[in-house]
Amino acid sequence: MAQANSGAVRHLPAGLCLLALLACSLSLSYQAAQLWRLLQEPAEHAHAPPAVPPRVVDRQQLAMLFPALPPEHAGSAPVTSLQLTLVAVFRNPNQQRSSAIIRQHGQTAQRVAVGASIAPGIKLHSVDQHYITLDRQGRRESLHFPDRNRQPLLHATDAPGQVIAPQPESMKALAGR
Repeated sequence: MAQANSGAVRHLPAGLCLLALLACSLSLSYQAAQLWRLLQEPAEHAHAPPAVPPRVVDRQQLAMLFPALPPEHAGSAPVTSLQLTLVAVFRNPNQQRSSAIIRQHGQTAQRVAVGASIAPGIKLHSVDQHYITLDRQGRRESLHFPDRNRQPLLHATDAPGQVIAPQPESMKALAGR
């Protein structure tokens, strides 16, 4: 009897592995049958109406999220004819704390706060990301950053192979580095 038990014990791991393989095969075939059944069903729920009716948006509440601009900002101001160059802007959520660096022709650049005078009769009215608005004796005018794309690197009269001599100012600037 001891020999019979030792033979059964010796084949027990192989029998358990065979039983586990049979259980996995049955489970896999059951899952495959369920998937096949799902794929063969007509998609009735795809055309069903939504369970929740669509919300109606109240335009007055939506307008409160995106208020209209104040009348002074409603239209764009014409570009100023003053000899000014916009160098930098410093925007602040509180518009009264915003400022800009402006250079007058032939002078050094100065930082000007909103409401401050740039020249007699000219005040900085507001600061935007790409431009500022000036108050010129009650009229609004805009000053934009200089358009660097309009200034060609080569003049139209220069030949493509021609070497451009450096300007004296450029040489001084390079020597200072």
